[in-house]
Amino acid sequence: MSWCASKLGDADFGDFRLTKRFTTLAQTMLEHPGQSIPSACSDWASSKAAYRFLHNDNVTPSKMLEPHLLRLKERCESHNVVLAVQDSNYLNLDSFRSMDGLGFIESSSKWSHKGLVFHPNVAFSTDGECLGLLGYEIFSRQEKRKSSRHEYMRRPIQEKESYRWIKSLKVNKMNIPSHIDVVTVADRESNPPADCNPINWVLHTNYPIESIEEACEKVNWYKIRWQIEIYFKVMKSGFRVEKNRFGDVKNLEKFIILIAILATRVMNLTY
Repeated sequence: MSWCASKLGDADFGDFRLTKRFTTLAQTMLEHPGQSIPSACSDWASSKAAYRFLHNDNVTPSKMLEPHLLRLKERCESHNVVLAVQDSNYLNLDSFRSMDGLGFIESSSKWSHKGLVFHPNVAFSTDGECLGLLGYEIFSRQEKRKSSRHEYMRRPIQEKESYRWIKSLKVNKMNIPSHIDVVTVADRESNPPADCNPINWVLHTNYPIESIEEACEKVNWYKIRWQIEIYFKVMKSGFRVEKNRFGDVKNLEKFIILIAILATRVMNLTY
């Protein structure tokens, strides 16, 4: 039995043939990272079946993720502390600007490129083992930002893009057993002008720090945050998720989640 069949075979799309197609497509992409669906599949019939699977309305990202979350909960059971690392990354789809549903993304301080914003929440052990994908947000900006910072700050938190960080906290409670201590790890970046002094980084935590050992422990937890940058690299440079063409964002999102799940497997293999 393949890895994907054993780990994703519990997916329920209402038709066992769809589940089989799901695990077959997942294993194919896992064995051929960096290739498009037509290149990875052995023939045109397999490619067509893969696209039909992603186009099927019974196939949803949440249903694709369900079996992965079950395995994730099992893996978390052997850990007292789980680090939930979240961050945002731009998927540059400028080559497919005509695709329905794309929005603007930032590149070199300009908002002229088209793509999606991908915000995953990935679970790691305190020593850096990738446990799995806890949840995600994928969204597009349909128009460039025009409001001033003052206007933006006055908006209700639910209307701000930053609300995705708060939503991820709720996902952690749902997908990690309650007896396990879940630590959310994130950063807030700021780039100073070239003529300014370097930033002094400050690590904030709501955990009590009463000794050097406890302080070092929290610093080591934060160091795991870099793993999500490697995770993005696996998705974009390894699986080349930005290079696959789809007719609309709905089907692309399903493919992104498939690759997001497979990226956790690659992270395990390189741990």
